[in-house]
Amino acid sequence: MLNIIRADFFRMTKSKSTWIILITALAITIGLVAMLVYLTGVDTSQMSEVQQGDTGFNVTVNESLSDFNFTTIEGLLEFLFSSNIMVLFIIIFSVFLAGGHNKTGYIKNMTGIVGKKYKLLLSESLIICFFTAVIVILITVAASMSGILFFEDFSFNDFSSALPYLGIQFILMSGLGLVVAFFTEVVRSNLASLVVWIMYGLGLATMFFPLIDKWVNKLDIVKGTFSIREYLILGNIEMLTSADVTENWLSILMVPLIISTIGFMLSAVIIEKQDVK
Repeated sequence: MLNIIRADFFRMTKSKSTWIILITALAITIGLVAMLVYLTGVDTSQMSEVQQGDTGFNVTVNESLSDFNFTTIEGLLEFLFSSNIMVLFIIIFSVFLAGGHNKTGYIKNMTGIVGKKYKLLLSESLIICFFTAVIVILITVAASMSGILFFEDFSFNDFSSALPYLGIQFILMSGLGLVVAFFTEVVRSNLASLVVWIMYGLGLATMFFPLIDKWVNKLDIVKGTFSIREYLILGNIEMLTSADVTENWLSILMVPLIISTIGFMLSAVIIEKQDVK
């Protein structure tokens, strides 16, 4: 098992796409913080999303820019992680990592050594979690440096309270990355997986959420008001706040744990029955 993990770790560090993703994440984080200097100077009280030109590229935030205190590290991190941009880095990396198995003939070479293919999924999962931790740390450092550079009264006083928030986001983003990787292993197509998950990450599926919520609430099968976003990993990433970490941390953590576990079990069964190309 250790040999498989070493091989996947070597593939990750030697892949150009890994470093391109990390550099791009760093640049976009700094760019977003710089953009906030302009956006906070205009009336944003009614804004629910920031649109970049007519490209259709949306950065969805919890409710409005006025909900975030960008002069604190906690508020700045909440804005950055609630956007869909950071999720895209995890999606792209997970697709390339999982898709690289078939592209390089890795599975064909390793299957005779490891026996069961589920061990490959376990190794892949550890690498994705490691990469997610690197992304979270990188974004935190970049946000801190940018905050000091662009906001005169930027404060680190609430950094300790932001640590539980970062921990929950790490678990949520890792869970999403695992699901993406498992899906890629099953469909065996990087292009199909990228298209599906990038569209989902950009929020194109959210147009159907109000219809689902309305239908479930009409059936009155759950207590209170039903919102499907609360039962999806991406929905929790977008909606998570520091207050949620202290009040609803257990229910939030159950979402990625349950979904990624089910995804692992299903993909392990499917790829075990697939022919090795």
